[in-house]
Amino acid sequence: MYCAAVLLLASGCAAKSVGYLGNLRANVQAPQQTLLSLVAAAANAKSDPSQFEVASLASLAQSLSKSGGVEETIQTIKGLVDGMLGSITSEANAAQAGVQNTSLYTQCTAQKGAAMADISALSGGTTESAAHAQCVKELTALNATYQSCLSQEELLHVTKEARCEYFASIDRSANFQSWFCHEDDYPESSSYESYLQRNIDMLAEFRSKSNCTDATSSYNTKMAECQTKQTPVASKELQCATLESSATSALCAPYEGKLAVCKTYESCWSAAGSAAGNSLNTAQSIQDNLKTQWTALKRIQCLLDVLAKSGDQTAALTACIAKTHSTDSLTLTPAAAPTKEVCSAGTAPAACVA
Repeated sequence: MYCAAVLLLASGCAAKSVGYLGNLRANVQAPQQTLLSLVAAAANAKSDPSQFEVASLASLAQSLSKSGGVEETIQTIKGLVDGMLGSITSEANAAQAGVQNTSLYTQCTAQKGAAMADISALSGGTTESAAHAQCVKELTALNATYQSCLSQEELLHVTKEARCEYFASIDRSANFQSWFCHEDDYPESSSYESYLQRNIDMLAEFRSKSNCTDATSSYNTKMAECQTKQTPVASKELQCATLESSATSALCAPYEGKLAVCKTYESCWSAAGSAAGNSLNTAQSIQDNLKTQWTALKRIQCLLDVLAKSGDQTAALTACIAKTHSTDSLTLTPAAAPTKEVCSAGTAPAACVA
């Protein structure tokens, strides 16, 4: 019987008085069960008398009081009602705690702060920039040595070309023996002075050839030397380019990281707002349901108090049904969203692409 009472009280069902009067006649063998049915109907009835005949409940209460057992039934129902009211209060408190919960917003702000702290610990390219600067300094020195070598090589090349071109213009090696040994190349009338001049010219040619050979050797040696100086320059240029790229990345990393953090913070805050809105909608639906249950149970309490009394309580029962019960304690008060912190990545470094 008590299980049936709980089901009736929780269901919130309502019926016309005709149905309950018919139920009364059909349940003469179970007067307590009939009392529960009428109390549940009265709890859910409107204050309009056409919704429920209070006289039926009053008459039944009077007849049951003569047969006994009503007091025990009423006390049992009142105990169940008190327990259900306590459960409603607990559910309302839980719903209130839910709409007051701003932890999602707090988590967004905390995560942003932690991420920004991690970014602040980055070098910001200081170490990488110093390494690049040192590399450029070394490259400048190597390049200066290489360029100096190239200048010397160019001078030696000009000297070689001049000396070798001069030698080519006076070179008689192709007919040297005829020129030096055969007198028919020269008229008999040639003087001794001419003979000596010929030998002087020959010695000059040998000297010019030696000058060309020496200049060529010096040029080739310097060219080989410059080639050995070119390789370190090329290697250092590659190293500096790599360090420059690393320095730029390291320089931009904090700024780009802050941009990402702020974007994530925006998304997190928006998601927290959506979650809070959904939670509030659900909680308000629960609130409306709890208020309906609360009103019905409070009316049942009033009815049970009246039914426990003897005599005609028609007026008192009517007053119970018409009475309004405050549900302000079940009204939810959602918390306002916390103030959103400003998140800024700052000014982009000149080397970074915004």
